[in-house]
Amino acid sequence: MNPFRADKIVVPVDTPAVRKGSGNRGKLLISIGVSVGILVFLFRDLNFSEFSSELQKIQPLNFLPGIALLVGAMWLRAIRWRYFLPPSTRVSTAVLFEATT
Repeated sequence: MNPFRADKIVVPVDTPAVRKGSGNRGKLLISIGVSVGILVFLFRDLNFSEFSSELQKIQPLNFLPGIALLVGAMWLRAIRWRYFLPPSTRVSTAVLFEATT
């Protein structure tokens, strides 16, 4: 079996994320509670009407160059990963792009 095959990913069934009743629900609720607490702390003094009026002034076309650069950088990262894999492994750039994003 080739350990570098990218077409199938095997996840062991006995991992903590898959095991039922392993106490992950409590950790999840604590994480959500901490996240909500941090958001409330950060936005407690925010003037929502002023924030809304400023959001309406945004011009979406200004974001297009940044988005294009971001996607291009991720595509180049996928091409770079092709050189990290052994030469016997043939993986398309699209699959590598999906794996790196």
